[in-house]
Amino acid sequence: MYFKNARHKELFRSFYKKAVLDSDSPEKCFIASLYILSSLAEDHPIVGKSIKQGSINFNLLRKINSESAYALVQLARDLLNPYYWPCASFFHILKSQDTDNNRIAISAIRYRFLF
Repeated sequence: MYFKNARHKELFRSFYKKAVLDSDSPEKCFIASLYILSSLAEDHPIVGKSIKQGSINFNLLRKINSESAYALVQLARDLLNPYYWPCASFFHILKSQDTDNNRIAISAIRYRFLF
């Protein structure tokens, strides 16, 4: 996975430990969502409050008012649904032309569907 900086990697590990029990074998869709949300947590502290053991409170994340950040939140939500291909949310990320967000989105989709 691509991490935009050391803090992103640290937050991902922290969220993973918080949300996943050692005995759990989490689904790739959940890990991909945590990965995306960890990229936002440095600028949006509410992300950390939305992650609980085994779940993500997406209603709390509606308070994020940045369009490109909220597009990543939508992608994280879409990746949790095993029967849904996230075309619309991915298009909004690409439209923002933010290189880091594009790489994060592609990395999450790649992890979710290819590995």
